[in-house]
Amino acid sequence: MRKYSFFWFLLLIFIFPIVTGAQLNVPQNAQLATSPRYPSAGEEVTVELSAYTYDTTGASITWKVNGTIVEGFSNQRIIQIEVGELGEATSVEALVTLKNGQVISTQKTITPGQLDIIIDANTLVPEFYQGRPLPSNGSTVQIVAIPSFGDGRGVNEFSYTWQLNNKVLFGGSTQGRYIARFTMPMGKNANISVDVSDASGQVVISKSISIPIATPEIIFYPDNPLRGLSMISTGNIYKLVGDEVTVRAEPYYMDKDILEKNVLLEWSIDGKTTENPNLDQQNIVLQNGGGSGLFDIEFHIRNLSELLQGAYGNFKMSF
Repeated sequence: MRKYSFFWFLLLIFIFPIVTGAQLNVPQNAQLATSPRYPSAGEEVTVELSAYTYDTTGASITWKVNGTIVEGFSNQRIIQIEVGELGEATSVEALVTLKNGQVISTQKTITPGQLDIIIDANTLVPEFYQGRPLPSNGSTVQIVAIPSFGDGRGVNEFSYTWQLNNKVLFGGSTQGRYIARFTMPMGKNANISVDVSDASGQVVISKSISIPIATPEIIFYPDNPLRGLSMISTGNIYKLVGDEVTVRAEPYYMDKDILEKNVLLEWSIDGKTTENPNLDQQNIVLQNGGGSGLFDIEFHIRNLSELLQGAYGNFKMSF
């Protein structure tokens, strides 16, 4: 009995190192990649087969779309298809028959969606201005993401991961956070991206946009007591006709809240700061003191608590 025990002991000594040191390599499944990754309704999509872990020498490839063999793409790794309407699923399958007869099947379902992005810059423009307000350095901006897949799901049924210049906002993915509010950083552009995930945590659509950052500026307009504010600016040179004119300085693309904060509003004539008696410091009355001349009129506005928020403008007045 001891003789047999000793035999099994030696056998285990030699067998165990061989078993524990062995490795079994299992090739990964083939994959289908799409471009664009998240297509819109009716868009042409390129589908590419990746099966590099298999020896596909001498293999044949067959493509199926919604269960039907696609002619003209035999043995091709790339196929172009047109997806259906919003929310309509398209099934793509690649069948790879290896030289040894093994068949590898990989499938992907493509469901076109739509992701609308609405940008609302919280900046100043005159009431008559027909353009849209633009964000500037240090101003606040609101971005709304509205995903749609034609299945009735509302915006609160998805989770959103927002990024600003590749930095994740709000601590990561948050359900129902389809609105993002933040302060615009320094630079010429701000890169915004949002990933939209379904209840399972899978990203179902994504979008990236680059928002140009405007430079705040001051435009001057004559303000007539009878006709009101002119929609035509003074231009670079304004010729005074009569004894006086009221001029209004209108800031463009500055944060709407600037006038409620620690703000500096300052007028100057020929480089010298002048005291403005008007209650509305954006308006100033300029009078002809006699004779003729050319004067440089300047206006400066700045948020003393936010150094990025400031603007300067000037024009020349002659009489």
